[in-house]
Amino acid sequence: MLLLPTLVACVSLDELKRVEPKGSPYFIALAQQYREFSQSEADQYDWDSSQYFAEKGLKAAYNHAVEPELLEKWDLPHELLPTMQDARQQLTAALTEKNIQEKSAVAAKALFNFDCWVEQQEENWQQADIASCRDEFYDALNTLTAVAPAIPAVVEDKTDFVPTPNPAEQVTTSYVVFFDLNSTQVTKEGDAVIGDVYNELSDDTDYTIRLDGYADRSGDMEYNAKLSEMRAIAVKNRLIAKGLTKGNITISAHGEDTPLTETADGVKEKANRRVEIFINE
Repeated sequence: MLLLPTLVACVSLDELKRVEPKGSPYFIALAQQYREFSQSEADQYDWDSSQYFAEKGLKAAYNHAVEPELLEKWDLPHELLPTMQDARQQLTAALTEKNIQEKSAVAAKALFNFDCWVEQQEENWQQADIASCRDEFYDALNTLTAVAPAIPAVVEDKTDFVPTPNPAEQVTTSYVVFFDLNSTQVTKEGDAVIGDVYNELSDDTDYTIRLDGYADRSGDMEYNAKLSEMRAIAVKNRLIAKGLTKGNITISAHGEDTPLTETADGVKEKANRRVEIFINE
């Protein structure tokens, strides 16, 4: 009974192995990642997934457009659908022609790892693989939407954006995530802090989190305002990816205001490149 699907999967994978990908570095990178994933699924005797992703790899290899997986085609945990739908929307918005041309490897990584996350999440038993695909997706997504020397357009979620906090409602800062210069990517150290936040709240449903983003004074005020917002969004995305509830998280951007370390204008100071995490339980 397994002969036919095994044969079809092998044929698709064998063709993908033989073909020389055409077109841009984006399509070449996509074809390679789908080929490796298809081989991995074949090694685990998952012939259906092997064939499916080999065919997506062939589309990329022949320079045809590849879309992120449609979630309604997959049997995914109901409670994760809002997070994954939001992730797909962000990915679709980030896969601009500019990003595909200028950040081809990262764009391919984001698309492939979203698909990998979907496939692994449907199986829902290899938790380390689910986490790996999901985290690699968000890392790539944050890079695609990162503030470079020029500020890119971002899709703002005004429903959870808090322009200015009420000082009377502030609580003691529980955690702080620091960032590299001109970066919105969460570092390994920052991800460990986010893991601590999740561990504190994972068994709790009655909580709210406010993320206050900041920048140092090495850029102009408009740039730093957007940079601080993008840092708060990056931390928010990581918290959601860990499993916390999107609706419980608000963000606030403060630019270069309220530094931890006072500096003159134009000074680079890591202590001021941060997102402060306030928790109410």
